[in-house]
Amino acid sequence: MNLAERIAILFWFLLALFFSSESKKLGIGELSNPAPGFLPFVSGILLGLLSILLYLKNRAQGVGSKRKEIKKDLGNRKKIFWALGVLLFYCMFLDWLGFLLVTFVTMTFLYKKMGGRRWQLALFASFLTTAASYSVFQLWLLVNLPKGVLGF
Repeated sequence: MNLAERIAILFWFLLALFFSSESKKLGIGELSNPAPGFLPFVSGILLGLLSILLYLKNRAQGVGSKRKEIKKDLGNRKKIFWALGVLLFYCMFLDWLGFLLVTFVTMTFLYKKMGGRRWQLALFASFLTTAASYSVFQLWLLVNLPKGVLGF
C-alpha cells in the first residue's frame, strides 16, 4: 500500500469521524423517532467502517498483486469514459426523447457494453429496469416524467 492510498483512507476515516461527531450536536434520536443528526451519524459510522475494511484489505493483499491491479485498472478506464458518455447522452436527450425511450436505450447500452451481457439478456433487463423505474416514479410516487416528442 503506497502513501497516496494511506492518505486517502485516512481522509475518509477522518471525514467519518467528523460526520459522526458533528451529527451528535444535531441530536441522533432513536430508530423509531430519528432526529436530524441520525442519517449523518449512521453515514459516518458506515464510512468509518468501510475505510477500516479498505485499510485491512490493502494490508492483506501485499505487494505481489499490485501488478495485476494496474493492468486491470487500465482496462477499466475505458469503461469509465463510456459510462460518462452514456450519462451525458441521458441528460441531453431525456426531455427531448422522453423518459421511457432514453432510459431503455441507456440501460441497454450499460448492460451490453459495460456488463458484457448477451443482447437478449440486455434487452430484457433494460425493459424490466425501465418498467420498474417508471412504475415507482410515475405510478407510485406520481412524479411527472418527461414524455418527449413521441408522447410516451
